[in-house]
Parts: sequence; structure tokens; C-alpha cells
Amino acid sequence: MLHTERNDIPLTELNGATPLVPRPIPDCFILCGGLGTRLRPTLGDVPKPLAPVAGVPFLERLVRELVFAGCPRIILGTGFGSDKIRRWAESSEEIGARVHISEEEKPKGTAGALRNALDLLRGDTVLALNGDSFVPGLSLTDFMAQHAENGCPTSLVVVPANERDDAGSVVVNQHGRVLHFAEKEKRPDARYVSAGIYLLNRDLIALLPDDRPVSMEYDALPSWLSSGIYAYRSQGTLFDIGTPARLAHAQTAEALTQLGMRRPADISHP
Repeated sequence: MLHTERNDIPLTELNGATPLVPRPIPDCFILCGGLGTRLRPTLGDVPKPLAPVAGVPFLERLVRELVFAGCPRIILGTGFGSDKIRRWAESSEEIGARVHISEEEKPKGTAGALRNALDLLRGDTVLALNGDSFVPGLSLTDFMAQHAENGCPTSLVVVPANERDDAGSVVVNQHGRVLHFAEKEKRPDARYVSAGIYLLNRDLIALLPDDRPVSMEYDALPSWLSSGIYAYRSQGTLFDIGTPARLAHAQTAEALTQLGMRRPADISHP
């Protein structure tokens, strides 16, 4: 396991304002280790999180959003293309966050990657998300407040399904408690899909096996249902670059407006 920390990068003030969240944001883990096989004909050996969106790596746009929301410490879980992500991180000092690299020696799965980074994760709660998707306009403040109010070990962001059948369907009761997961399977009673954004109790992560690959979607989440998982129901749209068609759409003016993420110029020149 290889970890790299950049301790010399201070949390900056963005757009002339201090970060937006009054309470500390937990450590943020971004999953960046996927093989990205569907995008390989388009990107070659470039890892999916570094796919350019209007000339800027998607991962950079995502990290800037997290820094703007008040996250000073980010762990990137890498695998395929780890060297390229490391070079990007080392050359992006102006982003304003302490960036750590947790590199897998071999694929460990979406939950196993979190377990692999356990030694780097501080605090009782971890914010985890995918490195190829986001929900524009998502309020981390509200998500964290609901998570604290429910007092449950796991919360996740869900968005309206809108006929989407390539994301995990989530069945939620009237109180927001998750009743069932159906990964990439349409269900008539599933009005929501997972956005791949989680608040997780660190103790749960510590209990994951570290000797074999573990999937968040197929292994961890279903096993945590009995402990209580609550959904934060966002009315936003899941924006992702996981297929050639979606990556191409991400370059359009319509998509960039929907994405609404800050460009480097928005941050560097208030």
C-alpha cells in the first residue's frame, strides 16, 4: 500500500469567501481506481476521473467543488492509472486541499478500496463518492445534518430514477429508510437511484474484510441494511461521464450549465 500526502497546501479562500459549511466536513474519499473499460476506446490509458470536460479533468472539477464546500482533506483511492492521478495531484497545488493517495496493489472493489485507505481516514465519519459522477447543487450541509439527525451509521444520496436503468435502484420508505437495493436493475417500486455519495461510520469500514475484493453495491450496502441506512433524497440529476455518450454530452454547453461546477478561473480570479 502506498500513501502520499501533500502537507504544504493550505485551505484557500475561494471567490473571496470562506468555505460554505460552518461545521467541519469529514475526510473525503474519492474512488478513482476503476478500470473504465467502456471509456477505454475514447480515453486510451487515461484513467476515467481524468477525462477532460471542457478542457479540465473531471476529477479537478469535483475536487474544487469539495474544497469550495469546506473539505480540506481528500483521499484518492487509485488503481488503474494511479501514476497519472498522482502526477495530476502533485501538479495541482492551487486547488487548496491536502491530497492523499491510497493506491491498490491489486483491485479490491469499490468498498475494498475504502478499507484499503482506513489508515488515512480520520474522525468517526467519512464522506465517500465516485470519481466519475456528481449531483450538481447538492448541499453537503443538509446531507450531513440529516445524517447526524438520523443517528444511523450509513447515509447515501439518492436522486429520482427518471427511467435510468444503469444505476443502483433504491427502495425507500416514507421516513427515508432504505428497504432494498437492486444494483442496475429496474424495479417498479424503486423511485430513486443511488448517486454513489455516502456518509459512513468509520467503524463499519474497519469491519470490511481486507483479504478479498468487496463491492459497495453488492456486498457492503446490503449487509448494512439491518443496521439502518437512510437516504438523502435530492431532486438533482446524477451527472456522470461513465460512457462515451455521456462523456461526449458533458462537453456541451447544456451539460456544463447543468453541471454548474466552478472553473479554475472562477476560483483563481474572484
